[in-house]
Amino acid sequence: MSVTRKTEIMIEREQLVLIVRTPMPEILCEECGRDVKMIEMKEASRLARISQREIFSRMGNDSIHFKETPLGSLFICFDSLVNDLRQSG
Repeated sequence: MSVTRKTEIMIEREQLVLIVRTPMPEILCEECGRDVKMIEMKEASRLARISQREIFSRMGNDSIHFKETPLGSLFICFDSLVNDLRQSG
């Protein structure tokens, strides 16, 4: 009589999916040291599902990078936003 063994392997994987509705310009991110896609604050807040105040807080501790234009518009580094969301779980 032969015995059949069955091995199950379960792989858990988190996936972060963000759907961006607005075009994202590529701007130099000083912290990343390269041109990256930048997104407006309001859109970043909507995508991340966190308040603009929370984004400002995370900008203050350098986990989210940003660039302010001479006219006062604020752009968020998309790469740092995604990395921050992954790390905060």
